[in-house]
Amino acid sequence: MLSTMRIAMTACSGVERLHYVYYHPPAHPTTPDISIEVLTRNEQAERDHVCISVELPDNDPFDQAGGAVTLTIADLHLSAITDQNGVVSFHDVPLDQIEHWRITVTPHAASGG
Repeated sequence: MLSTMRIAMTACSGVERLHYVYYHPPAHPTTPDISIEVLTRNEQAERDHVCISVELPDNDPFDQAGGAVTLTIADLHLSAITDQNGVVSFHDVPLDQIEHWRITVTPHAASGG
């Protein structure tokens, strides 16, 4: 994962700055697009904010809610359900162990419409 991360050159508005971006392309046309953003208040931060975006190709692009995302780092397990944009946010995440992060995405069943 670290080898495909890049340091972001532009700052986000507000106090937090985009520090890293990682994009995990889908392995198959029916698997989700996943992107991970690490936002920090300063470059020496040991713990900070991580946003994970999940886009399910079979779902309405304006309703990506309901997917379960788990971020596991050693004994720490953080879980959340994606909002309508397919995004979850985790705060106070240890950044010094980024090479050990394991992200699991469990998409919900696409609702027929």
